[in-house]
Amino acid sequence: MTIYHVFDETCSNAKVYDLLTKDVIHAALDGFNGTAFAYGQTSSGKTLTMNGSPNDPGIIHRAVNHIFQKIQTITDREFLIRVSYMEIYNEEINDIFAVENQKLQIHESLERGIFVAGLKEEIVNNAEQVTKLLESGEVNRHFGETNMNTRSSRSHTIFRMVIESKGINTRSSGDYSSKGAIRVSVLNLADLAGSERIAKIGAGGVRLKEGKC
Repeated sequence: MTIYHVFDETCSNAKVYDLLTKDVIHAALDGFNGTAFAYGQTSSGKTLTMNGSPNDPGIIHRAVNHIFQKIQTITDREFLIRVSYMEIYNEEINDIFAVENQKLQIHESLERGIFVAGLKEEIVNNAEQVTKLLESGEVNRHFGETNMNTRSSRSHTIFRMVIESKGINTRSSGDYSSKGAIRVSVLNLADLAGSERIAKIGAGGVRLKEGKC
């Protein structure tokens, strides 16, 4: 395994984003699928890195802002952005945006590829809309106390952006006409549950079951 960067405890989310994630975002806007995820033991900073704080936004918020900023500069394509937010808890997939959508199933089709049936997708037009959705969804996540963290993420969460775009032409009359094929890419940003030895975190009962998700 090759390690490209090592960050200490003083490193900002901005630096992590610039060095590790920005190129993934650029590729997603160009039509390539991409994934960024935080993996490690409880209390190692995974959720802080992905979600951030008011003073230092995390990877998810920076990616969303970056995407909408870039879209504003691309004048020859029109974009449609859809977002969803899911949680994998005790081996079950739940919809964070719609709490009534529980125990969802994974399916595969020629048209959509691999997808989660019933997962709610929201069409968004700006970063502010996404921020509000994320804030409302956070209350639906599963947290629990361990020896290492009083508020530990007990599930894997995946924030998913589907970026759809089509080229446009501007005619001399000022009207727009579509051109070219539709380009679709998927960006997955995941915050994984803590990964560590059971004895170290004092897990048992429900916590032990959660660790198997």
